[in-house]
Amino acid sequence: MENHPLSSPWEKQRRLALARIYVKKHQEEKALQILPLLYPDIDIILARALLLEKLNRFREATIARSEIYKLNPDTDSLDHLTYNQVNAGEYTGLLQTVSEHVSRSFDGHYTLLPLSVQDRFINSLSKNMPLIQKWQASKTEPLLASLDYKHRAIFVGNVIPHISSDQEISNLCRTLPPHESNPDPDGDTALGHCAMAQHRPGEAAIYFSEVQRERSDIWPVLVYALSAAGDTSKALEVWREYGQMVPSESLATVLARDALQEKDFSSLRKLIPDLTSDIPDNDILKAKLALHDGEERIALSLASHVMDLNPSIDQTMAAIQIADKAGNHDQALNWLQSIWEKYPDNADLKREYGMRVAGLPERKKRLQALPLLNDSSKLQPNNIKIGESLAWLFLADDDRPAAMRQLEQLISLPQNFALTKEDQKQQVQQRYMWRRTHADLSRRDHITLASIWSPAGIGEVVGNNQLSSSRRGVGQNMQMGWWDHAISDSLLTRGKGLAVYGRFFIDGPGRTEYAAYLGGAAGVRYKPFSRLNLNLYAEVFDQYTRYSLLASSHHKYPAKGQNSNTVDMMIRASASFFDQGDFRNDWREDRSHWNERFLYLDGAWWVHKEYFQGVARYQQGHSWKLPINQPQTIMPYGFGQFSSQNNNHLFREDFRAGAGIRWQYWFNETPFNAYRSALTVNIEYQRGLAGSLYERANGVLFSVGVQL
Repeated sequence: MENHPLSSPWEKQRRLALARIYVKKHQEEKALQILPLLYPDIDIILARALLLEKLNRFREATIARSEIYKLNPDTDSLDHLTYNQVNAGEYTGLLQTVSEHVSRSFDGHYTLLPLSVQDRFINSLSKNMPLIQKWQASKTEPLLASLDYKHRAIFVGNVIPHISSDQEISNLCRTLPPHESNPDPDGDTALGHCAMAQHRPGEAAIYFSEVQRERSDIWPVLVYALSAAGDTSKALEVWREYGQMVPSESLATVLARDALQEKDFSSLRKLIPDLTSDIPDNDILKAKLALHDGEERIALSLASHVMDLNPSIDQTMAAIQIADKAGNHDQALNWLQSIWEKYPDNADLKREYGMRVAGLPERKKRLQALPLLNDSSKLQPNNIKIGESLAWLFLADDDRPAAMRQLEQLISLPQNFALTKEDQKQQVQQRYMWRRTHADLSRRDHITLASIWSPAGIGEVVGNNQLSSSRRGVGQNMQMGWWDHAISDSLLTRGKGLAVYGRFFIDGPGRTEYAAYLGGAAGVRYKPFSRLNLNLYAEVFDQYTRYSLLASSHHKYPAKGQNSNTVDMMIRASASFFDQGDFRNDWREDRSHWNERFLYLDGAWWVHKEYFQGVARYQQGHSWKLPINQPQTIMPYGFGQFSSQNNNHLFREDFRAGAGIRWQYWFNETPFNAYRSALTVNIEYQRGLAGSLYERANGVLFSVGVQL
């Protein structure tokens, strides 16, 4: 029988019988020879496949089962073929087989695959990520129609994270019923992956949290979802509860960022060993931990290493931030310049670099930011930081008209009512300060008129001999005016000043005697510093004295005698301190009350007569807005004052203190200019404490002044 082939159909029976005899004799190779793969009969190929399966030669069995499936592509053949493909490790072949099977058999009717095939398909899918990434949408519909809900959910959950097409994601996710109709861990997992892929991490976290109750192994994707949803503290909590061992470096990076966000440096320190070096994001995290530990040099070294790794824009900006916090601002600026030069058309980089350069202390370097911020302003006309920086740069460039136009643009911006109440107050005050700056730039002339009257105590009377020690305190009344005209735009824009001025005064030594002294002066005023309120004066002074009396203040020339005229040059310096920022004398839009204070120093020297007057006054008070719909304030205050005179080498001084109350009314505003004028009324009581100038006389002073 072994050597005598038979005619069909007896030849098939001969081969099958011989194969059984060879198997019983453990001659499997002979059996396989008598059962050739290409024999034109399915029973012979089936016997060969069964024998190969018995011998655990699944790769060869797969070939045999593939031939059987070609001859009879039913679900039973598919079941046996996929069984062998799984055992042979041919996962790609299995996925292709199943996909081709459902594509061929799909005719609009939803016929499910055998459960065993569905199981093998899903299990193989998780082991063949490259094939998932190449998945074609055209295969999806028949495939999903051949899977039950459980396997369909698992399939979608596995495939979704690897698909970039929004349309494909949407098509896949529509095949899943809502959670309410079929609550199931696999379904919720798939719904969670769909939500993540469609940029709804908060919803995904809800689904994954449901799954977590039954499957603790879901915690990594739950952490991803919580982190993407901004719930970084919860993400760290899940990690601590389920997975001190982090399964992937990408998850470790996410957790490290969350720990940094939460300022949880102990957790960050635990995660750092899981981060590979020479990866920019990882080195940035390590650098930030080093900054927290006070290791600025290590942090800067790591940031420098990041810059050597061809970092992205975001990574470069993180390195720049590290350099800033490490105190190396020059290096930060160099890195910013390099990334801007690499991406010159990037509007955000241009803006950031321009803002940095605009903040440099050197004026020439600051001006290099003008073209950058000009371009940025055209792209972002409503950006307050850009607009404000531009205004200050125009001032630094002595371009007063451009600075005013930029301020007008800022003032015209609509108010942002979405801010918090406190931020809205700051916005209102910021707009007022723009208007205040615009008002200062828009005017060259300042006029001050004042009248001061005191019934007793702060004037002085001497005999005909000025050097006599016979002195007594008297009343005083005085009217004065001052006109100041700025003559230098460049100094004005830099916060300095050069001006010509003229002034006059009319003075009397008592309550009823007026115009005992008539005086006037013309001169030049120079403000040399922008950040220091110091003014230097030089003037030609002329005074007419109708009586042989002498008042002690306001820089009046010492009397020569009745009906005498005096012409002299006066050199004067005045300065004020402690009166800026929160203590300035100015209207506040965002407050109902505020503190004010100043230390005022003033000294004058008459060159020809060698006569000196000086005064130092410290005053502090608290202003309240009056509860009316007008810009008025009331301020009680206290003060201390020191005065001195040196006339013909006769030095006299006075020290006094007192308290008073001031009322102010602000007016003369426009849409672009803050209040440019103020009316001020003071009344104060002065008590002499020491000195011979006023014989320590007490007195009351009343004054009215207006600034125009």
